[in-house]
Amino acid sequence: MRREVLSGLALGAILGGIGFLRTSIWSMFSDLYGPHWLFVALTVGAALVRIVLWGTLLGSMLPFILRRLGVDPATSSAPFVATLIDVTGLVIYFSVAMVILRGTLLMNIRKRASRPEVRTLLLRKRVARSNAL
Repeated sequence: MRREVLSGLALGAILGGIGFLRTSIWSMFSDLYGPHWLFVALTVGAALVRIVLWGTLLGSMLPFILRRLGVDPATSSAPFVATLIDVTGLVIYFSVAMVILRGTLLMNIRKRASRPEVRTLLLRKRVARSNAL
C-alpha cells in the first residue's frame, strides 16, 4: 500500500503541478480566470493531486476488496474503475473548489442576493418559473 500511495502522490504532484502552471501561464496572456486566477490554479492543482491519489488507491485496492467480499476480482475491469474514478473525481474536484474558492468566486448566496443586479435576476427566474407552471 505504501508504494501505491507514493506513486499516486508522485504522479498527482506532477500532474497537479502541470495543471497549476498551465492555469498560471494562461492567466498571464488572458483574463479568462479574472482576478482570482491564483485560487483557480490552486484548485486545479490540489484537485488533481487528490484525484490521482484516489484513482491509484482505488485501482490497486479494488480487486482485493472484491475478493474479500466474495466477488470475482475480474469484475473490477478497466471501464468500471474508470467510471468510478471519473464520478468520484468530480465530487473531489467540486469539494476542493468549494473549500478553496469560498469567499472569492463562490460567494455566500445571501451576500450575492443582496446585490441589486443579482436580486433582479433571481426575481426574474422566480417569475419565469411560476409562469411556466
